[in-house]
Amino acid sequence: MRRWLYHLFIAAQILVFLLGLLWFWHTSPFSDPIIERSQSEVRQALDRAMARRVDQDWLDNRLSAALAEADIDRASLLIAIGADRTPAVLPSQQLRDEYDRQARVAGSYWAAAGACSHCAVDATSCKSVTYLATCLIPFELTPLGDLNALRAEAWAALSGQEIDELNAGLAILGLGATTLIVVSGPVSATAKVGATTLRIARKIGSLTTRMAGELSDMARLDIKAGGLLRWARGSGPLEDALDVGRLARLETVSESMTAVARRTSSAEALILVRHVDTAEDAARLARVAEAAGPDTRKFFTALGKSRVFRALVRLSDTALFGATLIYAAMIHVLTGIAHFAGDRILHGVRQLLRPR
Repeated sequence: MRRWLYHLFIAAQILVFLLGLLWFWHTSPFSDPIIERSQSEVRQALDRAMARRVDQDWLDNRLSAALAEADIDRASLLIAIGADRTPAVLPSQQLRDEYDRQARVAGSYWAAAGACSHCAVDATSCKSVTYLATCLIPFELTPLGDLNALRAEAWAALSGQEIDELNAGLAILGLGATTLIVVSGPVSATAKVGATTLRIARKIGSLTTRMAGELSDMARLDIKAGGLLRWARGSGPLEDALDVGRLARLETVSESMTAVARRTSSAEALILVRHVDTAEDAARLARVAEAAGPDTRKFFTALGKSRVFRALVRLSDTALFGATLIYAAMIHVLTGIAHFAGDRILHGVRQLLRPR
């Protein structure tokens, strides 16, 4: 009876294993094992990662480094990151006193006026989100900023100098979203803020080398000076001025950065673009911004680019089930081999010990 039950148990195991293999063959769970998380799932994953990352030592070490460099903007962000924890992680009293002292100095009228004037004249000196938002971006977001960039490139073309096609292409995208130009071709109103963000980021050195190179490849527009001036005056189509097909690729990245700016701010988008190396990264950043909103920069500061982008995806349930099935099958096979080997060894030992 016991032997019959044992054979029935083995047969049931084999049947379940074969059914699992049949399911595995038809569903192919590893054909697309990685799936995108929903916005709510992305936010939950980021919050969990932040809770594991931020503690007292983490905050004090980074705040101390920021204050040593007199980087009030980063110090303020770090303090906000700690305050968002539950329970809140607060800086030590010594660091808090030093932060308050530096903030008072930086916030004085003359210091702020001097920093803002430097920012307006020299974009590379804009280190603070506040100064970017109040002293640099307002002018550049107007059509005057785009017209000024376009004027410089048109003059360079007429003078026989080399045209900065990326600068011109981003200015065209910006102008195409305003009421000054009759929109034609691929130019979309949704690209305005993103195009300006990329143009300013290039000016202040926020673009990574890889991203600048990729954008430059996109911006090989074969610009014709005469057609560009006619388009700017509204008397000619954009197709006569440049390759609108290649401009569409540049627009795609600009639209991603527009989405980032809308969910955070134009100034924060200028800082977040430092985490973008490819057009795909720009699209991922836009997805993070949709989920995290104004907290996007906090997550990048605390977790880094790799961890933040990993939060966008997860293993599918079918892939997890498939992996579990494979693991169970391996255990089953190894257990069977061990049982067979142990049985053979025991049988051999018994044969040796049997009296002759």
